Order: sequence, then C-alpha cells, then structure tokens
Amino acid sequence: ADLDDVILQKGMGNVDSDVQFDGFLSKASDVAAPFFTAANSAREITMAGIHERDMFLSLSSAAVQAMAGVFVESWDDALVIKALDGLYNASRICLYFKLYDQFNEILSLLLGYAHDYVTSVTALLLSESLNDSDFSTEDFPPI
Repeated sequence: ADLDDVILQKGMGNVDSDVQFDGFLSKASDVAAPFFTAANSAREITMAGIHERDMFLSLSSAAVQAMAGVFVESWDDALVIKALDGLYNASRICLYFKLYDQFNEILSLLLGYAHDYVTSVTALLLSESLNDSDFSTEDFPPI
C-alpha cells in the first residue's frame, strides 16, 4: 500500500502526492553545499611526537592482548583478518617509535600462534595418514 491508499482508508479523500510533498522538495534547494578537504591537504603527513608515543605505550599492551584474543577465539574469518590487520598496524607503530621490545612481543606472539598451528596441522595430517590402510605405522617416525 502506498501513501494514497492509506489516506483514502483514513477518509481524507484523494490527495495529490505532488502537492503534498511540494513543500518538502522545495527545502532541498536550501541545503548548503558540502565541504570537502582537498586531496593534497588530506594526504599531508604529520610527524608524531613524544605525547603520541606515550599514548601508544599506555594503550598498546591492552590493545594487543585484545586483538590476540580475537585472533585466537574468533570463528569469523573477517574478524580474524581485522585482528591481524590491527596487529600489523601496532607493529608498524612500534617500529615508527623505535619500541623494539613491544615489537618483539607482537612478533613472538604471532610466531607462537604459527608454531601451534603448524604443530596441530602436522599432527592432524599424520593421524589421517596413519588411519589410511595403504600405510603402516612403520612408515612414519613418532612425534
């Protein structure tokens, strides 16, 4: 049902929608023109200072732990990719501010997850191979 049907049901008679919305559309010309920042000034690079470094230091450990938790616990691929992107950006900020200890923490965190992943995939592949009837357990060394 469109607006004319609703108006007819309420007993208001037949109303011309062009007349009804004429005042509505006339106000559209009164809207101010949008303002956009010029492309060259939006791309201007400003150097971060000591205050930004201190702010990053105060927030980085909690933020990295939160992103690591999302990376490990999430089943949503898009969320995992966003967590990896956040860890990547945090590591870039660490390198920018020459915070090598924090960078090493992020790197060791990711390498630990990679080690766990490779170990679990290897164990899974070996267990599937051992269950095949074509192979015997003598073909594979113990883990």
